[in-house]
Amino acid sequence: MEHSVLFVCFGNTCRSPMAEAIFKEILCKNKTADKWHVKSCGVSSIQAGAPPSDHGRVCMERRGIFYHIQDHKAKTILKEDFHDFEFILGMDSNNMRVLKQMCEQVECKANIQSLGSYDPLSSDGVIHDPYGGPMEDYESVYQQIFRSCESFYNKAFSG
Repeated sequence: MEHSVLFVCFGNTCRSPMAEAIFKEILCKNKTADKWHVKSCGVSSIQAGAPPSDHGRVCMERRGIFYHIQDHKAKTILKEDFHDFEFILGMDSNNMRVLKQMCEQVECKANIQSLGSYDPLSSDGVIHDPYGGPMEDYESVYQQIFRSCESFYNKAFSG
């Protein structure tokens, strides 16, 4: 593995699992999956062990990418993740605040960034939490995560 990325949201049931599946699909299409280690987690343990949200699952199934995370169970970020991953990408200001606080308390080698900052159509770099919202919210978030992941791949390490 040459590169590694950890996608982080609040509970690891909506945004970060979508980002993990989307990024794995991008890697497969670019024939670079063997060069990356890709995972997702949450900053909260409130939903630890839960599968991806129903609406999130539907978004991924519609695009044929759910298989990348079909056995996913929500996990919480660990101290060692800050040492083990090259990139840790959060979704919103709350995630970023928690990640930066944790980074200060451990041996942090990871480059912590906002995934939404890679979205060419975003003005604030925030990927809002669709949890509990209608399917349209999940579709919108899916599109934003897709754009962000594509841009991250192209700008960071294409190849």
